[in-house]
Amino acid sequence: MKYLDEYRDGRIAWALAAEITSVATKPWVLMEICGGQTHTIMRYGLDELLPSKIELVHGPGCPVCVTPLETIDKAIALALRPDVTLVSYGDMLRVPGSNSDLFRAKAQGADVRIAYSPVEAVKIAQANPNRKIVFLAIGFETTAPANAVAAWQAKRDGLPNFSMLGRWFAISLFQLWLVDSSPWTCWKPFSCSQSNWSVAKRASRTNTFAR
Repeated sequence: MKYLDEYRDGRIAWALAAEITSVATKPWVLMEICGGQTHTIMRYGLDELLPSKIELVHGPGCPVCVTPLETIDKAIALALRPDVTLVSYGDMLRVPGSNSDLFRAKAQGADVRIAYSPVEAVKIAQANPNRKIVFLAIGFETTAPANAVAAWQAKRDGLPNFSMLGRWFAISLFQLWLVDSSPWTCWKPFSCSQSNWSVAKRASRTNTFAR
């Protein structure tokens, strides 16, 4: 795979860690959002490479991690319909619903296809006018423009067989809530109380900031 060796070059990692140490003149608390990022940090010990002034806090999780069961159940139910082709990002296939997941639905005969962008789902709808194409649109608000483009293209091209099952998570609202909450002192001097962090995590897990 291209760039695989470059990303796993220990010399580069140590050099970057040294540079970070040299410029970290005060305490910093950094939050990663995605569970995949957390997994990589812990797997390769990246937190141990960083200076003690930098604390890593594990965030609320990516959309894959926090998508409600009801959304997954709806996607599975749609996928199992004989007239539906459900198009999804690959990382959603193993996300469990109440009793199953999309990977198992595919094994049972459901027409579940993997795409890397919503525009690919539009192309599938163009190529299959006799089937209902449903794109499972899960993501942060940064994915909304691409989904909007896909919806616009489907309307422009007259594709009544294209639709979306969407769930978008507005992480920017979560960040603003952290900054604006008066008990927080994240900026001066970059320290956050455990109690408020727990509240923030619960709010994210219960989908308070989902749109």
